[in-house]
Amino acid sequence: MSKQERTERFNLLSEMGCAICGQPPQIHHLIGTKWRGMGQKADDRHTIPLCLNHHTGQQGIHKVGMRQWEFQYGTQEELLEITNHKIEMIKEIHKKGHCHDYLHV
Repeated sequence: MSKQERTERFNLLSEMGCAICGQPPQIHHLIGTKWRGMGQKADDRHTIPLCLNHHTGQQGIHKVGMRQWEFQYGTQEELLEITNHKIEMIKEIHKKGHCHDYLHV
């Protein structure tokens, strides 16, 4: 992923709001052996928007653990698929020049 692609993705994720509640997000790199090597974070393509609470707060994946968090909110893979679909829809809307409220698609 190029620096420009990374910046574009992170900007879109920031605009989307938390994948769980819609609050202003942080960028979450997916965790688990499927998404990264030992001691490494996931590739920037494997990111979803999570608010402070759902990322590192009391209800956060880094606080309660991946299994419990995914049981409660859905798997990271499911949320990544939804996030990527929204990103593609937003890009298509931008291409067509329709920049009205696209964030809640």
